[in-house]
Amino acid sequence: MRIASLPVIIASALFAASLAQGQEVERKMRIYDCDFLTVMKEDMPGPDLRHVPSPADAPPAPDVEAGEDDSISPQMLRDMITYNIDPDSWDNSNNKIEFQEGKLVVVQTPAVLDEIERMLDVLRNAKIRLVNVQAWALLVENAYLHDFLAKASASATGPLVTDEDAAYFLGKLPDQGLVRIAGRASVTCFSGQRVHAGPLKKTAYIRDVDVEVAQRMSISDPVMGFILTGFIMDVRPSAVGPGDSILMDLRISHATCSNPDAQIESGSGPINTPQREIVSVESTVMVPKDQGILFAAAHPSMAGYSVVFLVRPRLISSEKKDAEGKKGDVPKRILRIYDVRLLVSRIRHYPGPEIEFIYGSEAGAGPGFSEPVAEGVGMDPQELVEMIKTGIEEDSWANVRNSISSVGTSLIVVQEPSVHGRIEEFLKSLWSRRAVMIFSSVRYFSTDAETLRKLAPSAGSALTLETKEIDAIDKELKRGKSLRLGRTAFTTSFNRQRSNLISMRQTSVIGDIDVEVADTAGIGDPIVRVVSDGLAFDLLPSLGGDGKHVMYTFKSQAVKMTDPIVVKLEPHLKNVVHRFDVTYENLQTCITIPDGGAVLFILGPTDGDMSRITAALVSARIVRVQ
Repeated sequence: MRIASLPVIIASALFAASLAQGQEVERKMRIYDCDFLTVMKEDMPGPDLRHVPSPADAPPAPDVEAGEDDSISPQMLRDMITYNIDPDSWDNSNNKIEFQEGKLVVVQTPAVLDEIERMLDVLRNAKIRLVNVQAWALLVENAYLHDFLAKASASATGPLVTDEDAAYFLGKLPDQGLVRIAGRASVTCFSGQRVHAGPLKKTAYIRDVDVEVAQRMSISDPVMGFILTGFIMDVRPSAVGPGDSILMDLRISHATCSNPDAQIESGSGPINTPQREIVSVESTVMVPKDQGILFAAAHPSMAGYSVVFLVRPRLISSEKKDAEGKKGDVPKRILRIYDVRLLVSRIRHYPGPEIEFIYGSEAGAGPGFSEPVAEGVGMDPQELVEMIKTGIEEDSWANVRNSISSVGTSLIVVQEPSVHGRIEEFLKSLWSRRAVMIFSSVRYFSTDAETLRKLAPSAGSALTLETKEIDAIDKELKRGKSLRLGRTAFTTSFNRQRSNLISMRQTSVIGDIDVEVADTAGIGDPIVRVVSDGLAFDLLPSLGGDGKHVMYTFKSQAVKMTDPIVVKLEPHLKNVVHRFDVTYENLQTCITIPDGGAVLFILGPTDGDMSRITAALVSARIVRVQ
């Protein structure tokens, strides 16, 4: 909750006295540029790297959402001025105020014009706040990352990192070979505006051949496609809270292509069979001043490494701190602007994907992703206004000089200083209840049944593991001997918000042959498919009534594909197809986990080996932003 304030000076008594003395009143005309108040900030969403363009030369369509309109209508701005700055003087027909093509034209006395200038200055500084967001995609060695995140899981700050922690990631570790920077982006925008930044690369490849047969002749027509790779940060940062915290609707994706030149002779012509890796997160988070936040997932194809997204927002401009007037000057009424975005904004849900067995024919295609919907909780702005009017000095609002109105994600209030103090305390109490995030993780690993019984003897007989059992599993996962770490994901989302994190590999294969025959000529037409494997983590955490437990509705899907084997169809055809195996480890349930606790799920034998089992460790940490 941010506050900008301005004293409302009532000069009507001076104005009346000057008329009574027969003095001529000096008037001037001033023109004020008010576009910064009356025009809604334009959103600039980025492309979705999880999809591939179709047709191939079309840009990937961004997820478009309706931004929150925090503009002030010209009529409302006019009313704010005439009701609160020397209201009696506007009855004089020589004093005028009107809008012309986005400009506010005012004819008034110099004293009133100065007060209008001060009001607009406060509004300008409250509305035009700049936020810079920096993001990195890092390749981090698993042992170090899990040691770092194990400490984060036991910490009250969870995934939030200080500048010192970030410097350790970005500055010291690359020399040790534990961290490599895979991508970075930086963008500056207005608070509340959606923007994007990041480098992209589009690579052409032969994705298929279209076979045509006529009489005894056949021809193969190459079908071109494009692979989109790079790093994209799509963010809507908003400065909120008394401590300049940054609320972010965040979408980050990092995509690479490990073998863009891979090629196979299909029997009907050469076809490229690239493999694309994509790691992506969608969530809403709040980061305190001078801190950052981490997301992480196991790399789709690089064993022993994870992809870490490090995001650091900074408020680089804010309203003036001297808007209360001269020292010792306590006006009867003050105009204040309260930023209540955190209270009234609807936290968006971001449903995760289903990893399909085979999907599409593009080498970067993926599963069908659900469109995000604005179903998150949020207080109705008008209800908030009514709560304040009925609960704080109810009789005072009958005075027409006192007012409260909702404009977008702000409250504009004119009241006495004592009433403002009570409003501020009331909004702080609401803010502290809303500023709650949940740090969640899922880690798949394989081991033998005896080792698991020794590490976690309560597994299977208790809902949650004991702290010493969680520590023992963390220690063995770091050693990587008796426990083999598989797919992992660490993410953070708002209380009662659905979010997702994916780490996926998309492989182009020849999945089938369609035989074309004309007269005595026949040829196989290869059918190219894309096989997706990896991890999809989709969760909806809700803080329990006691504030010490997290109720989860989540689904986690870990899919592993073997390397495709080329099978020749000779002697009947000269074509080839790919053969491969896919293993699914699915987990979908509703559970309750205590703050800092974990639940262990046993998923069964691994790859048909009855001596080894696969398990999933799901943990939770409540993070309260002060």
